[in-house]
Amino acid sequence: MKRNKSPIPLGDDHVLQTVAAVPVSSADEESQGLTRKTAVVAASLDQPSSTSADTSKESTKNRPARKRSAAERFVGMPPAPPHHAHLQWTSARATRTLARWRELFRWDPAQRYSQKSVLFSQADEAKSTFLLARGIVKLAYSSPDGGQHLLGLRYPGDLIGDWWLDLRMHCPFSAITAVPCEIHRIDSAQIRDRALRDQNARHFHGETLQRDLCGLAATYLALKGLSPTDILEGLLWELAAVLGGLASQGTARLVMPFSNAEMADLCGLSESHYKKVRRELEKTGRVRHLARKLWVLHREKN
Repeated sequence: MKRNKSPIPLGDDHVLQTVAAVPVSSADEESQGLTRKTAVVAASLDQPSSTSADTSKESTKNRPARKRSAAERFVGMPPAPPHHAHLQWTSARATRTLARWRELFRWDPAQRYSQKSVLFSQADEAKSTFLLARGIVKLAYSSPDGGQHLLGLRYPGDLIGDWWLDLRMHCPFSAITAVPCEIHRIDSAQIRDRALRDQNARHFHGETLQRDLCGLAATYLALKGLSPTDILEGLLWELAAVLGGLASQGTARLVMPFSNAEMADLCGLSESHYKKVRRELEKTGRVRHLARKLWVLHREKN
């Protein structure tokens, strides 16, 4: 439910600029050309015919069927099915995304990072981009009054620090490993230069940024529309999936890597409200707290 897409980092105008810079693919250019041709065909059809209707019918009978032009075939095509964005994290999608990133860019070999390792700190100059191969990275913000807030999470297959590639700005938050992780690292300038030379790389990065924006919006709407118990339960199941704790028969085990305050931040709740919601889940049997950090999740079959 909550991934790294909490409602806090929604103000990413630079992401929109980067997405807007994605080049038009050859297929898009062909479609645009067909659209222009379609307009010409439509305009010609609007012109009154100089021959009578009878003459047109007679000539049509004796004339072989004309092959439809590309523009006419384009006009007659049924509408494409709506695109359904799949925003929920899955291991299969993470594997495909990692393979694609590794193919497009020359990443350093994945390095092991212990828990609570700092990839970059708030106000650091953005020099590197990280590709998470295993584990969870949390994005944390220190407010001027000294408070610490968990903005969101990054899961395997996600990039960290790529939002500032085209901007001269300092990192607005810190990136810290929540569990032991395996992470690739690359200089941000290499990603920028490769994206300028390689249309495939630029397009894939643009799609990634678009998916991030959709995820932020989906999370924001979920916080507005779902009940706190549903939000917390969904987050717990997602964490269990990322950390490999899913089991058969609708159960999962989760060693909780976050404090109560951090979980409350991820759910958009106060800490006291979060504890109340957690107790409600425990009363219904959907969550069992076996030890200080060990949880067992149970989902009834539909």
